[in-house]
Amino acid sequence: MIVTPRQRRIAYTRALGWTLLLALAMLGLDRIFDATVWNNLVAEPRILTYFCERSLPDNFFRQPANTYTNLSYAFGGFLVLEIARFDTRKHPFRYLVLLNGALLVYTFLGSAFFHASLGKFPERLDLSAVYGTAGLPLIYS
Repeated sequence: MIVTPRQRRIAYTRALGWTLLLALAMLGLDRIFDATVWNNLVAEPRILTYFCERSLPDNFFRQPANTYTNLSYAFGGFLVLEIARFDTRKHPFRYLVLLNGALLVYTFLGSAFFHASLGKFPERLDLSAVYGTAGLPLIYS
């Protein structure tokens, strides 16, 4: 990709801006709601005690550290998508770059949803996103 330093700065600024907006939205959701939002989602009882980190079953974000650290996937995805916007060349990997950015954002959504709720369906979303992101390099080869 041929991207000028100015375009790169713009891409970083926009990606950071979108990520900060998501972080503020997450903080707001965490303050407004409690765990009753997740009552209809099926979760294994043992997962509500210890899984990745100590779970807080009464909080909206049942695993707050895992939920908030997923913002790094959102930032990476937004950054890839913003940089890809500036690359106007017609090359065969353009769509794979866009797919990579979209998969990173999807990983954020799936993983944050899972670690916030600890439900079975969100777990499947999380795993599908992780497998998609991890398997993408196989397409390149």
